[in-house]
Amino acid sequence: MIVKILIFSVLLFFLCATPTQAHIVISEVYPAPTSDEKEWIELFNTSDQPVDISGWKLFEHFTTLKEITTFSDATLVNPHDFFVFELDSSRLNNTEEKISLHDSQGILVNSLQYASSETQKSLSVLFLDATTIGTTLAITTPTKALLNPLEGV
Repeated sequence: MIVKILIFSVLLFFLCATPTQAHIVISEVYPAPTSDEKEWIELFNTSDQPVDISGWKLFEHFTTLKEITTFSDATLVNPHDFFVFELDSSRLNNTEEKISLHDSQGILVNSLQYASSETQKSLSVLFLDATTIGTTLAITTPTKALLNPLEGV
């Protein structure tokens, strides 16, 4: 009987889980701007459906977890589109930083970690094609709200 309850609970969990959460990724971070620019974090929706990220949180942490922001109500990321969050102040480390995105229930959705950055360069997760994000992280010329092309790296 306990095995049946356990199997039912696992099935219920997967039926109730929101699969679109995994489709939002941190695609680019701009941690070392000039004094007249702002730091920013770019999210990308890899799915064919809009994803509501209301109540989701961005954190920066390497030694301790620090909240950057909680997204407000009705924050929607359209299919295969970008959402760029500009930081009001310098929060991101230029070396040894980790940025993570958590859903409204506190579950880790995606994270990005880097060891170093360069002034006026971004840390970009490179796209394999127009809608598929890869796994390579590179220091590149910023492409805010645009694909981070694989060519030229």
